[in-house]
Amino acid sequence: MGKKGLGIFTGLIIVGIFVGWYYFSRESRYIGTSALRAVPVNSPLIIEARNIFAFTGDIQENPMWEDLSELPGFSDIQSEITYVDSLFSANREARELFRNKPLVMALGFEGNDSFNQLYLTQLDDISEKNIINQFIRNVLAPDNAQITHRKYDHVQVYEYVWNQKGKQHKLVYAFHKGIFIAGENPVKVEEAIRQLNTSSLLDKPHFQKVYKTAGVNVDMNFYINYQTFPRLLSLCTSEPVAHALRGFNNFATWSEIDMEMKQDEILLNGFTYSDDSVNNYQNIFLHQQPQKFRMEEVLPSETSFLLSFNLSNPSVFFKDYEKYLDRDGKYYAYENKLSAVKKSTGVNPQEMVKKLMDREIAMVYTRGNPSQPDENRFLVMRTHSKSQAEKTIREMVGHWARVNGKSLNDYVRTYHVDKQTAYPIYNMPVDNFGERVFGPIFRPVPTRYVSFVGNYMVMGDSYRSLSGFIKDYVLQEVLKNNIRYQEFSDRLSQRCNFYMWFSPGSIAVF
Repeated sequence: MGKKGLGIFTGLIIVGIFVGWYYFSRESRYIGTSALRAVPVNSPLIIEARNIFAFTGDIQENPMWEDLSELPGFSDIQSEITYVDSLFSANREARELFRNKPLVMALGFEGNDSFNQLYLTQLDDISEKNIINQFIRNVLAPDNAQITHRKYDHVQVYEYVWNQKGKQHKLVYAFHKGIFIAGENPVKVEEAIRQLNTSSLLDKPHFQKVYKTAGVNVDMNFYINYQTFPRLLSLCTSEPVAHALRGFNNFATWSEIDMEMKQDEILLNGFTYSDDSVNNYQNIFLHQQPQKFRMEEVLPSETSFLLSFNLSNPSVFFKDYEKYLDRDGKYYAYENKLSAVKKSTGVNPQEMVKKLMDREIAMVYTRGNPSQPDENRFLVMRTHSKSQAEKTIREMVGHWARVNGKSLNDYVRTYHVDKQTAYPIYNMPVDNFGERVFGPIFRPVPTRYVSFVGNYMVMGDSYRSLSGFIKDYVLQEVLKNNIRYQEFSDRLSQRCNFYMWFSPGSIAVF
């Protein structure tokens, strides 16, 4: 080889080394970047699985997860996780790569009535790109897959499309700034690429508040964005519940929840942040002292869901609630609803609640009836005095009866438990009492009838549904005697302002 040829060859080597060094240094500086930096900031729910393969093994043996998987949202998440695990089981090298690597799943919206998943994981070494590429080519995509690639914002984006059992499948993925990005929707992959080029959730002070509380030695971390999470939930519920949820995009700011799987239980622990300077719904509880939940003594044993407000001072609560509504431009609509009730019954329902309520009011679902979902929904309020509360109800119904040219007796029926025990059930003048007084969170509960059980006022959809509620109470088939509920409640704080409980296996009516 002549000197000229040797010089060219040496020059090419030097250029190659330089290009390789440049590429390596450019890519390696991003190695170890948190996958959360690629999550679109408007994502309603972010799930970070610390060890996806250990988790999929645990859920196979956990009876509670089996119940949860019957819920629409959880069933989708489980099917995705199980599918990912089955794919990696066919490739040992890829499985080892992801064994101790956090996998982030960010849920996002696709159109108006569906959602999809975006998968993200950080790279710890440049060689991991080759392992992932080989895994996709050799395991994930079949031989007949159509493969295309293109540049988006200077980033190479790969797309695999194939048909299997009459259904089209798509995988879109890219590597950018030390993050592997994958999903079915190319728009979401592109969104993650753009997100890596700007400030991320980790740069947002509100997100940082909850991120700092996240556990490390847990199975999963859930991050909930309340600006968009209610809309996501509404896609997994019946229309009455969905309608109520869609109005709660300002419930709080962010929540972080740690989940740990045990042999026969699922432990959840977390923190919710609500910015005092923002008009968040959760702030209406700021001036309330936590109260003991006592309603379990009357709720039916087959209660599948309950959501309770436990208030130390209802009058202060309503002042804060009205401030919240005023800032949200909804105060006058609320006031008009109260005035309409007073006009037809002679009683302002908010004043009635402030006078009668003894700290607790709850929305309760019992045994499900898919054909008649309203039959299993109740509004239950503890009263200071049953006699005073019933007197007020009789005055309301009596006024309403006179307006309609009838008598009180036309709106009262008696449920006889036995020859000695009878309960009057009143036809209620207001069929959405909870919503009118406490807002849309209680919208799913119809209140066409009302009766009294102990010191509790119980409203429901029909005479028959209230009769069943009363019967359970008389027979003492109540929640406090439910062994499964006892095991759950023993682990909880005895005092709270906002209490929610549900039984996964029987909540499909949502």
